[in-house]
Amino acid sequence: MKISERARKLNEAINHIDQFDSHDQAAAVSEDRALFDLAESLLSRPPFQPGPQQERRLQTRLAQLALQANPQQAARQRQRYHFSAAVRVVGTVALLAVFSLIVVFLFQNIPPQPAADTPQPLVLANATPSAVATIAKEIIPKNLAIIPDACALNAADTFLDENMFSGMLPKTFVGGGSVESGDFRFDLWLACDQRFSTDLGSGADDFSELNGLGILAGWRYDGPKEEGSLLDYAGFEPFVKESSTTAPIGSSLASFVESGIHLSNDIIPDFTKQDTHLRYIYFTQLPSGERTGAALSFTLKREEDGYRPVDIAISVLEADELAGIENQVGAPLPFATRSPIDGFPQMTDIRQKLQDWESSLLDQPGWLYIKTAVSDTGTNMLYNGVSEYIDEGWYLLDENRQAVQMINQTTALDGRVLQQSIYQDGTSKNLTTSTSYNYTPTPMNLVDYIISKLTSQARTGEDWQPTETSWQGQTAWVFTDQDSFPSPTTLDDTDNVIAVEGHDYIDPLTGQRLGDETYIFTADGEEKLVRRNITLAMEHVDKPPAAVLALFDQELAPYSPPQAIGMLPPASFDAAQAKLSLTSQPGDYFDRPTFWVGDIFGDDYLLGRLNFGMVPGGRCQRSSDGSQIAILYETQSPQGDYNAEVQWFPLSDLENLKQPAPQLNALGRFIAWSPTDALFAISGCLQDGSQCGLYLVDTATNDVRFLSSAALSAWPIIWNPEGSQLALVDTRDDRYRFFVIDAVSGETIYEGFFDANKWQVPANSPAASWGIRIPHNSGEESGCFK
Repeated sequence: MKISERARKLNEAINHIDQFDSHDQAAAVSEDRALFDLAESLLSRPPFQPGPQQERRLQTRLAQLALQANPQQAARQRQRYHFSAAVRVVGTVALLAVFSLIVVFLFQNIPPQPAADTPQPLVLANATPSAVATIAKEIIPKNLAIIPDACALNAADTFLDENMFSGMLPKTFVGGGSVESGDFRFDLWLACDQRFSTDLGSGADDFSELNGLGILAGWRYDGPKEEGSLLDYAGFEPFVKESSTTAPIGSSLASFVESGIHLSNDIIPDFTKQDTHLRYIYFTQLPSGERTGAALSFTLKREEDGYRPVDIAISVLEADELAGIENQVGAPLPFATRSPIDGFPQMTDIRQKLQDWESSLLDQPGWLYIKTAVSDTGTNMLYNGVSEYIDEGWYLLDENRQAVQMINQTTALDGRVLQQSIYQDGTSKNLTTSTSYNYTPTPMNLVDYIISKLTSQARTGEDWQPTETSWQGQTAWVFTDQDSFPSPTTLDDTDNVIAVEGHDYIDPLTGQRLGDETYIFTADGEEKLVRRNITLAMEHVDKPPAAVLALFDQELAPYSPPQAIGMLPPASFDAAQAKLSLTSQPGDYFDRPTFWVGDIFGDDYLLGRLNFGMVPGGRCQRSSDGSQIAILYETQSPQGDYNAEVQWFPLSDLENLKQPAPQLNALGRFIAWSPTDALFAISGCLQDGSQCGLYLVDTATNDVRFLSSAALSAWPIIWNPEGSQLALVDTRDDRYRFFVIDAVSGETIYEGFFDANKWQVPANSPAASWGIRIPHNSGEESGCFK
């Protein structure tokens, strides 16, 4: 998938959930924990970008959380609860549990397997071949698309429940089914959705050789715990390849794949020549090497208006079938093809030049050294704001181009080590994050992504021709691809981005990869370089330096966050007027931190570091005069007990942290500062669950005052402009009563119904004249770091 498409989809999903907030505090804790673990696990493995399938899972998970978190949906969800089966609230504490629960929900309503001596399909929805008239082979369909009436199965009739699963997934299906084998259950389905399109780049998840048709497949593992990682492989024969890695291995582990009918970037199937039989393979491999899997087979029957899948069948794959089933390069193809470069003879020469240069490096066993200068304006918590650095890698290649040993090191321009990782004997260790995981080496490639890009452009008729230019002091070919957005979006902290453009630079004489650049373009005409990689060295060496080789003998040490880097403010600096920013770091464990630390900057000066608890930034809110910050210091015990303690501090002295009410457990995610005074309001209860209601914290005296028991809210609290009254919605039940309370006496001035669907202040309440709306989440309030 092009970088812009990947970024856009991920940002859209994140923006979607950012529009809402949770109406259930306990659920919110689990949701936060899951998303933090997800983000950190994605960042724990270079090059610090999620893969396409990880993005798809994240998008789906975010959509689930958005539905659960939307306060306007809360009333409808609770009403459905009383009339139907209870909707389970997802609770998880790890990245892989997020992925697992998605597919747990996905497959939970399929009937149990009938007793049999051999595995049998649990569900099988199949288009009836006999109902389709035989079409003469000379008929060429008018459309490269599925016949619409073939999509006869609704999601609810298969394995999806609208209350259990994301609305982002396909809603209609042609057929498919479920089988069990050993400790695994496999679901494979032919899905219909207009997102599956031939118009996309062939590297995109949703690219499909047949418009409107794709694959939705999943597995679930209910076996014993095992050390190591579980691999899964997916694809149409003979293009089956590794899809994802999952760890740790335990009961109810699961994963899924969603993609178009995608075969290979280097070939284009020609379905017009014959009725085409295809077989989709999906299998898993445990650390022991044991493989278990299933196959979905079908035939694309030609009709005048398109193609109809018939003879749909799902079957368990036996061990002998699974041996060597992946990466069958050069295997006979089960379908007719046409060349993607017909009419582009120059592409053959360019591709050959790239491959010859690659072969000169990878076909020679021994140590390969790659050094790259990186300029990155993005954020990387490991590097703590460092944007210019050097990446170095040493790879010990065998005769099959596989790196059987690897050492990677990133250093700042002043020589400081930012990150180090090693691989040997089946285990990869990140010495900086103190994390490790099982790893199976695969053949290295240096130019495949460029060849794939050129082929993809050629097959869609785009102009792929290289342009000769001068780059970094030498002549270079530049290959450019651009992705535009239908409407401006937010990428890399830049608003109103309308396009992303990638440049790959190649030596026209040798085919050597020189580097690449990524630019973004905004609606107001700004062009911004967001990343540049310059190849400084790519050569064989006898061996790495002794100090680098010594990393193989280095044991994992306990993780600690990198030191804060920044200039301290001068004595005259007024932090109250400064624009604040935050750089967060895992506090104790990189992959699963129990708390986060954050470096706070004011106008680029380092104000200090703070422990924010289990939520980066602590859901902080800034006082109306800008001089103080209040946070919710959230913790969760190993037993799952949740606590949120309110804390505050002056920006002029971060070490002067105040903890005014350790006996108070704050409810919700919202701190509401008075617009006129140095005090803020929160909803909460004492630790024993008593005295629930509205509290005021006076930062001038550090006193906490119980104001009213009339309402307890997990939603935002608002003040009138004079700072004399507060308004909030009581969320203890589904009555949603709206209260206006006097900020001095605690007297209830108004009580009435709040319509959570309209999300508007009641017109007959005093708050209607304040000119203030109730925010949907804390991000809509003043915030701290914007």
